Amino acid sequence: MDADTATHLLILGAIAQMPPEDRTLVEACAAEIRHTLKSYGEHGSLALGLVGAEIAAE
Repeated sequence: MDADTATHLLILGAIAQMPPEDRTLVEACAAEIRHTLKSYGEHGSLALGLVGAEIAAE
C-alpha cells in the first residue's frame, strides 16, 4: 500500500468514528468541493493543492 492510499484510509477511518451529524457535514462539504473542482477543471485541482499546502504549513 502506498502512502496516499494509507492516508486516504486513515481519513476515512477518522470520519467513520465521527457522530452521524458530523459525518453528514463532512460528506456534504466533500461533495461541494468535488463539484467545484469539476467545474474549474485543472485550475480547481491546482487551487485545491494550494489550499492543502497552506493548511499543511499552518
